[in-house]
Amino acid sequence: MPGKVNPVIPEYVIQLSLSVTSFDNIITHASSQGNFELNHLTPAIIHYTLKSIDFLKKASYSLMNYIKLIEADINKCEENLLKSFTIITPLIDILGYTEVSQELKKNNYDLEKTLLSLSEKHNLNYKEMIKKIKSNKSAGLGYIIK
Repeated sequence: MPGKVNPVIPEYVIQLSLSVTSFDNIITHASSQGNFELNHLTPAIIHYTLKSIDFLKKASYSLMNYIKLIEADINKCEENLLKSFTIITPLIDILGYTEVSQELKKNNYDLEKTLLSLSEKHNLNYKEMIKKIKSNKSAGLGYIIK
């Protein structure tokens, strides 16, 4: 399939993570088996702890190198964002959830019609609404648009 990304590295990381989770279960169970402040399973605890650290290190480096190769297509990302009706979320702070969602449903989830309708209904400048929606701040954590 053209354009398909090979998922081998993320799958490798998932497999190592599952192994680490299993090792954690072994370590927990082995740690609970000690008697008289002695634990005959200490070698297993140490072995699986060190193995877990090694697996996590390998997974982290592999994933880091994989992520470095990823290039986002900025134009495609912006196009997808602008097609998504979730982009009008910042307007909820201004107009309220009910108003925005009802208008969106009324316009059959057509973003442009919804924005035009809201701007006319609330006597807002359409271009200003677009600026608020396209603000890069709205993509960050804890954005506030007022």
